[in-house]
Amino acid sequence: MTALGAAFQVLSALMLLTLSSAAGQFYVSATSFVMGLGLGFSSTALIVIVQSAVDWSRRGIVTAGVQFMRTLGSTFGVAMTGTVLNYLLLINATPGQEASSISTVSRLLDPMQRHLVPPNSCFP
Repeated sequence: MTALGAAFQVLSALMLLTLSSAAGQFYVSATSFVMGLGLGFSSTALIVIVQSAVDWSRRGIVTAGVQFMRTLGSTFGVAMTGTVLNYLLLINATPGQEASSISTVSRLLDPMQRHLVPPNSCFP
């Protein structure tokens, strides 16, 4: 199961590499679905592998350690993604429009204003 999960994760990474602003909602959803399959197939298997590697009295500790590291990794990943997004918006802004680039991020995050952002305003 772990190998199948890893294969789905690699496939989703390749799908993400081909993602462009012209990709439709179906492609983005399919990519997320494949990524979820990869994480789902490997998550439980990896926890069981870690738990079986230690004595019964330490299973709670290693399970908590795995969950903590997963949470820490997710937090770091979200922070890095936000940093890269803001950086790309700022370097693609014309001089004097840095404030509007940050405003663009705010509009992208607001479901009611998201449709007001032109498709090519973030990335060339």
